[in-house]
Amino acid sequence: MAVRFSVRGGTARSSPPPAGNDKRTQWLNFLGINYRAKHLAFNGHKVEDATDVAGAYRCYEFDVSKFLQPGKTNALAVEVFAPGKYDLGITWVDWNPTPPDKDMGIWKEVF
Repeated sequence: MAVRFSVRGGTARSSPPPAGNDKRTQWLNFLGINYRAKHLAFNGHKVEDATDVAGAYRCYEFDVSKFLQPGKTNALAVEVFAPGKYDLGITWVDWNPTPPDKDMGIWKEVF
């Protein structure tokens, strides 16, 4: 089952997943986060933090089975920060100045 998210005001809301899937493992997939997600919550429950979600354009997969509310609208909140001074990131090349946000954010799909 893939649930697509739409983003409004920093929080993504999904269309309700079908009821009756609570026995299967449900995964939340990010096809790219740059750079550090200090807060990642699903339906108000902490999923991961900056200790586990850091890196340049990395993909992640989280088990959200225990937080999913089948038949209801689910909410996803992610707070992303740019790499710090000593973080290894893809932030600058000599022919292209660093953008102010250091290309931070969610890249590609979330499902």
